[in-house]
Parts: sequence; C-alpha cells; structure tokens
Amino acid sequence: MHKENIIIWGRRFELEVIFACYPDETVLPIQEETLAMFLNMEKEIADSETMVKEYCIRNYSDRLEEDTISNIFRYVIPEYIFIKRNPEKHIAALLCRDRFNSEHGMAVIFKEKKLFQIGTQDSIL
Repeated sequence: MHKENIIIWGRRFELEVIFACYPDETVLPIQEETLAMFLNMEKEIADSETMVKEYCIRNYSDRLEEDTISNIFRYVIPEYIFIKRNPEKHIAALLCRDRFNSEHGMAVIFKEKKLFQIGTQDSIL
C-alpha cells in the first residue's frame, strides 16, 4: 500500500494512492508522472475547495445545515488519490466520502494540472 502526505483544503491528510491497473498490469510511467505532478499542485488543489463547496450547494442545498459552507470537511472528506490509466493524459482524482451521497462518493478530477470535473466517483472509476 502506497500512501502520500498531502495538504488538501488547508488540512494535512495521509491518503492511499490507487493506480488504475488490472492485476496483470504494472503502473505506467505516465501514471508515476501524474502522481508527482498532482502532489505538486498545491494551488490547484487549494483552489478546488471553492468549486467543491459550489457543487455541494448546487446539489444538496436542501440538506445543508448552513447557507454558505464554512467548513467543507463537515460534508466532504478526501479518502484516496486515484491515478487513472491513460497513456496520453495526466488524470488524477481525489476520491472523497460525500455525506450526502455515501453510495457513490465524490470525485474531484484534475486533468493536465487543471480542475476538470467534480462528480460522483463513477465518473472516474
């Protein structure tokens, strides 16, 4: 099991890294590059907090306990770093526990060092 220390939205986490590979496959060099890039994307990861809050407000406003989210960790907790197997593009995601969608969770997806999409974990897995 491979874990990395990383600061996400102002809080330090030790997260397991999951490389998308079948049992008979090895991790691609681009997947290793993607992880290294992701771990150095402090600003992009920090900036994604605003978009995650907006996603929660847009999708769960009827269940939020507040009008504006002051502490994202009341609703979303990062659990894993997922590195997609793509031989041409750098794609990484934070897979999160989502208080309002425990079955599908949340994925904060970064593509080529930019926030690409926020959705359920099904959108990346």
